Amino acid sequence: MADYKTIEEIAAELPVWQVLAERFKGIDATITYPDGVETVAFPNGDGPSDEALAAARSDLATELYARQHIGPRAAAFAQRPLGDQLDAIIKGLKAAQAAGVELPTDTVALIAWSDDIKAAHPKPEVTAAANG
Repeated sequence: MADYKTIEEIAAELPVWQVLAERFKGIDATITYPDGVETVAFPNGDGPSDEALAAARSDLATELYARQHIGPRAAAFAQRPLGDQLDAIIKGLKAAQAAGVELPTDTVALIAWSDDIKAAHPKPEVTAAANG
């Protein structure tokens, strides 16, 4: 199982500028880092309250928590070519169809589409003659 951060860990790491950019678009803010500490000032005095900022931070952290699997999952799936994945799925669907399972119309059309492509572009046979 993947080692994901908790919502609380994500929230603790979120800089104020990111919360403002994601949840409070259009609010003018000046962000400085004296002594490495993020400090935020709202020149127009229209900044969100501490409570609103905390709620937005929690909301954004929850959203980021729910999406943190996307990158690692995409990388893992990319280890096998998409065409191979699709071919394996279609072979399984064809086996189910041959066993008498009634498939949805879209699935039957996908199988036919795949068969048509394979018929139009068959794999060449590898023989001694093909090697010249």
